[in-house]
Amino acid sequence: MSHQPIETTPVELETPPAELKKVSEAVQALIQRGNVTWEEYERFSLNGFERDALYPHLTTEALCKATEQVRSFCLPQ
Repeated sequence: MSHQPIETTPVELETPPAELKKVSEAVQALIQRGNVTWEEYERFSLNGFERDALYPHLTTEALCKATEQVRSFCLPQ
């Protein structure tokens, strides 16, 4: 398995994944603000980097719903 380097840009955020160019400015703004609701999270078509960067900044309700969504996709019903 070969690994390719990840491009980063110098951004002053507490969340290292948000420094990746693959995280949009809109998502970075939500990360900086924090307390991201489920409605805000659901509104975006997020890539994996954006989802990972947002998890620590979700409200409890949003984190529970996001986790349930991932679980429903990954585990057989």
